[in-house]
Amino acid sequence: MKKIVMCSLVLVGVLVLTKLLAGPSLIQNPQNGGDEKKQLPPEVVSIVQKSCFNCHAEPAKGLPLSLLNFSKWNELSSKKQASKAKSICNFVSKGKMPPKGFLEKHPDATLTKDEIKILCDWAESLKVVKK
Repeated sequence: MKKIVMCSLVLVGVLVLTKLLAGPSLIQNPQNGGDEKKQLPPEVVSIVQKSCFNCHAEPAKGLPLSLLNFSKWNELSSKKQASKAKSICNFVSKGKMPPKGFLEKHPDATLTKDEIKILCDWAESLKVVKK
């Protein structure tokens, strides 16, 4: 009997420890009330690394980082991700981002039309469907 109790306690301990170490799942089932968060797709990562990360990812500091921090993208709710992505599309489509002063120092950060389309298509894909 003692062996069964000890085995049960060890099993419960292992399960609890596994759950604690695994942490919350990044993608949860929306049917269960979860908030499906999306990681940045590789093609978007390559664009924002080139043109946005200098100001909008850690270790940058200041207002740009406080408005949009790609280092914490996965911590945003799906609704917030969709909103931020829409803003990104609007700013890059209007030529407001990256700013002209930044582009003068970093001309290689200039976005092409294809890159802007990729960003806007990605933003469109994040739209939250209202029920």
